[in-house]
Amino acid sequence: METIKLSIPIADNHKTVIIDAIRNAGKKDIMEFRMERKVETFNSVHFLKWDFINTNIIRTLPTSQFQCVKIKRGPLWELVLIYEKETQYLYAAMQEKRFHQLNERLYKETVHYIDALSLINNDLEADEELNPAKQLNLFESENDDWNAQVEYELKTMLHMLEGEVKRFVLITFSTDKGEITAVNAIMPNAKLEIAYEENWNEFITADFSIAFESQGAIAEQEEEIFVGLREGVIPHQQNDLVQLRDDEMEKEG
Repeated sequence: METIKLSIPIADNHKTVIIDAIRNAGKKDIMEFRMERKVETFNSVHFLKWDFINTNIIRTLPTSQFQCVKIKRGPLWELVLIYEKETQYLYAAMQEKRFHQLNERLYKETVHYIDALSLINNDLEADEELNPAKQLNLFESENDDWNAQVEYELKTMLHMLEGEVKRFVLITFSTDKGEITAVNAIMPNAKLEIAYEENWNEFITADFSIAFESQGAIAEQEEEIFVGLREGVIPHQQNDLVQLRDDEMEKEG
């Protein structure tokens, strides 16, 4: 089998723009919002942070080179896909912790958007050095119905793009007390195994502003309200959406 030479051809200045969009959302933007609005409580910091991340990405990347598409996922969540027109590479951002949670699932009851987007890289083999051994899943949920739903979700997300997509890249980041501590760009294959990875830490710009210490604990649970399979594909679990929201509110509250 011929080895595929992989790379992520986005310019360094655009890497910095994306990282700054994430960093500013978690610190400066939320701090300014709280100072301006003077709210008495602040339970929605996690969702607000992602609204600022998406807004910053859309407003700072040049439209001549990038198309930023807002994708609605469930009733409470929107993500932004970044499409670079010349290279035809598609990007999305996610907390590193959340990616590992998805990668380590033993039971896949619902299709996450990363399941669908990673199908773009279905021809890639996992890099053995980048992937820890997984626990054997004795009750494999992936079947023809699952695969059909993944393909449907992918088609739904890509239909607004201006061109074809060659590769999907997930930009993962870690934070500590509002500060970005690590950024990596990875190519996950259809099994969510890492086929290629680049470390982007050198593009984290120094921030000499005062950290916003009083924002409280930010919920680390990832953003999406999962989308279940279509009726007739795999039966929905009763009250999945309500239970997920209740669990999230309990964790944050």
